[in-house]
Amino acid sequence: MPYARKLSQAFVALVTGAVLTVAPMTASATADSNGSAAHPEANCFRFDDLNEVVLSVGWYVNKGVGLTPVIGDIGYYTDDLYLPDGKKLGTVSAVVVVSYLRPKDDHMMIFLDETVTLPGGTVTDAGFVDDTTSLEGVTQSIPVKTATGRYAGMSGARTYLIVSRTLAHSSLDLCRR
Repeated sequence: MPYARKLSQAFVALVTGAVLTVAPMTASATADSNGSAAHPEANCFRFDDLNEVVLSVGWYVNKGVGLTPVIGDIGYYTDDLYLPDGKKLGTVSAVVVVSYLRPKDDHMMIFLDETVTLPGGTVTDAGFVDDTTSLEGVTQSIPVKTATGRYAGMSGARTYLIVSRTLAHSSLDLCRR
């Protein structure tokens, strides 16, 4: 597949669909009214099986043609998060920077910076992601940078697996340090 087409599909897959998930680290946890599970002894949260619906997507800087990104392009997206029962849980706002082509394999590396607003607090994650392999079905992981409210002082990571242009499976695990 031509590289430019692969880049375009990877970016479209990233910004047009994802599922974010956050829940506890033990099987004995119970779910709260917001759909999260918490284990008091472990001070952990994990939300699972959320659906993410795109509200807006676009470019701040677009040197490429259409949705075909090139190095230096900067995109954004805003999504609503829904629990499996359809109840709205929160929002995701993100900036995507097409950063570089990794020399060893010519993969497109992007910097992803997300703010996830949940009941009782906000979580930000940020880091470099191999967007080429994410398009090929490889799970990506992004470290949590900050958390506020009931999540303050917690650390963890968000992982996601792009399934299609409109769907990804992901998780966000948070535990107190």
